[in-house]
Amino acid sequence: MIEAPAAETLAAVAAAFLLAAFVKGATGLGFSTCALPLLALSIGIREALPLVLAPSIASNLLVMRGAGHFRETVGRFWPLCLAVLPGIALGVMLLVWVDP
Repeated sequence: MIEAPAAETLAAVAAAFLLAAFVKGATGLGFSTCALPLLALSIGIREALPLVLAPSIASNLLVMRGAGHFRETVGRFWPLCLAVLPGIALGVMLLVWVDP
């Protein structure tokens, strides 16, 4: 059976996300830069990365949509998105290979 995380851990995760969301709202960037180190300190990097991924992508898409010219922005930066994919694969392999 899966054990539920401690209340302190949940509070630390919530605080990290709230601070990161505040930074993203105030500056328009920095969600992952703020959330990932804080989460890594409280729950470890292997658990922190998947937790940061979905909200980071969602907030970036919302900012792009809110700024207007969504199609033009995606059309301009799609090669960059494709170029990131090998780096993601290598990073995941490295995280699996490295012993914590």
